[in-house]
Order: sequence, then C-alpha cells, then structure tokens
Amino acid sequence: MTKSGLFVAVSVLAAQAAWAQAAGPVLPPHGFDLTAVDPSTRPGDDFFQYANGAWLARTPIPSDRPVASRRYNMTDRTDQELKTLLEEVAANVPEQPSDTKGKVGAFYASFMDQATIDRIGAQAIAPELNAVRSAPDLPALATLMGQSASSLYFSPINIFVDTDLKKPDAYSLYLVQGGLGMPDRDYYLKSDFASQRDAYRGYAERLLTLINWPDPAGSGELYPEPAGAYPEPAPCPQPPCGGVGGCDGCGVVGAVCAAADAAAAAGAPRGGPVFAAGGSGGLITVG
Repeated sequence: MTKSGLFVAVSVLAAQAAWAQAAGPVLPPHGFDLTAVDPSTRPGDDFFQYANGAWLARTPIPSDRPVASRRYNMTDRTDQELKTLLEEVAANVPEQPSDTKGKVGAFYASFMDQATIDRIGAQAIAPELNAVRSAPDLPALATLMGQSASSLYFSPINIFVDTDLKKPDAYSLYLVQGGLGMPDRDYYLKSDFASQRDAYRGYAERLLTLINWPDPAGSGELYPEPAGAYPEPAPCPQPPCGGVGGCDGCGVVGAVCAAADAAAAAGAPRGGPVFAAGGSGGLITVG
C-alpha cells in the first residue's frame, strides 16, 4: 500500500472519529457554552469579553501548551477517538492483510511495536541512508529530495497540489519551504541563542550516532559563523529565474528558483504554473 493510500485510509478513520463525536453535542443541548458568557460586560462595549469572559477567567493555559482553546479540546477528542479506532483495527491483524482496514491496522501495529523497532534499528531505512551516503554531489542529493513526496527522503522544499490562487477552476503545483529545526533564522545566527544552538548540535550528533553516520560530531555542525557573514536579508528585487511576483526575501524563493534553473540546465522541462511560498507567504511563479 502506498504512503498516499495509507494517508487516505487514516483520513477516513479520522472522519469516522469526528462522526462518532457528532452523535451528540459535547455541550448539550445545542453545543453552545452559555456558561462562557460574562454578563457583567455589555455586548456593545466588548463583544469578545461578553461572549468568552467567564470561560477565559476560569480556564488556565496548560503548562505543556502555548494556548487553551475549544479547538484544542476538539482536537484532543478527535485524537482519542482516532486512537481507539486504530487500536481496534490493529487488534489481531493478519501478517499479510488484504483489505484497506487490515493494512491500516498493520501499519499502526508496526508503528507501535517498539520492541521490534529497537531490535531492527536503522536497518529498516538502510537503503535510504545508503543512497544519501553515496550521493556524489549536491545535484544527486537534490534528486533524492525530489522523491520526498513518495518516499522517506526529506526535503527543505515541500511539494503539493492545490487550487490555483489566481485561477480557481484549475490546479497548480506549489513549492513551499519545509521549515527549520529551530524556531527561526535568529536561532542559527545570533549570539543570544548560543545555548540553544549547542543543544541543537548535540541533538543532531545524537541522531547521526544512532544511524552510525561517519563523523557524527563533524556532520552535526551547523555551519561556520564568521563575523558579519550573515547580514539581515535584503528585499529580493527580482526573482532569480524568469518568474513574476513579489518575493520579500531571497532565501527560500532563491533556492527554489535556483533549483528550477539547475533542472532546466540539465534538460528537464519547465512545467506549468509553479509557485514558491517565501518566508512571509508571498507567491512567485517559477515555472
């Protein structure tokens, strides 16, 4: 079963979990919490406080979360329902299931089989690791990253298909930045975050050690940081490859465009409208 097929199957189970919740409102009789209202506030003065004031006053933010909200509560309930459904389909699943329900159950059971995971270790992903180790140059690594949509390889650029923002009756391919391991750019560059950087290096070294990577300490180094080598990003006056649109920072968009230029130079055809989302969400056509 493909990764996309498993995703669809698990999504169906998630929908079933949501449907199970919908059997009756969590806040009877109509799902609206009348006790959240702050009657001491006039709706015309501050409607938000009027509608939510009592709930805000009595609801602490959990120590392990950034916020408290009904949305988080709903997600928790859905996760619990989904966990119950997955445990049910994983119970007594055959070694070679033939239907989608059994395959999802086997997938979940293998994910939760910590003893087997510990015994096998990195051998389960040995082909992928060997491919990364044997990549002779950066273009070869970029080729592996291009397989991230259908394999275990990861890429700093994620690819997905969605409705074209400028032509809603058509679909387009989107490229977006894959994110950072630490919260933002400053954590990698500024002296204020030296301790976080050291901890992140240690984390990277630990992961590389677990997969028997050569020189985990050296490979876990982020990059040299000579003084003044990393100024604040300037606005990008023109997309680096024949596209149009507004990019306000060259980093990700520049990387995407450079990748597109490299692919074109290697003989790969440029496709239809392809967009890259920059750090602040600006879109730029690179196709």
